[in-house]
Amino acid sequence: MPGDVRSRMNIPDGVYLSGVADDSPAMNAGLQKGDVITNMGEEEVHYSAAISRILLENEAGSEISITLLRPSGEGYTEMELNVTLE
Repeated sequence: MPGDVRSRMNIPDGVYLSGVADDSPAMNAGLQKGDVITNMGEEEVHYSAAISRILLENEAGSEISITLLRPSGEGYTEMELNVTLE
């Protein structure tokens, strides 16, 4: 998401999820529309390409932590999900 749009919409830095497909691995992991992924494992993520690379570097069955910001009232709440890659 371009920085000017992010600023105008008050969206924090990270990878903004504009949607999550029904019955997808992302939905099953607990990700929701509007979440902003900030870290995967120990690595900060700023672009969706980083998420794709991290997923490709890890084998199916590996567990990885995802740190995200979830819209909550007037701001965001930080959450951590531990997910097993399919």
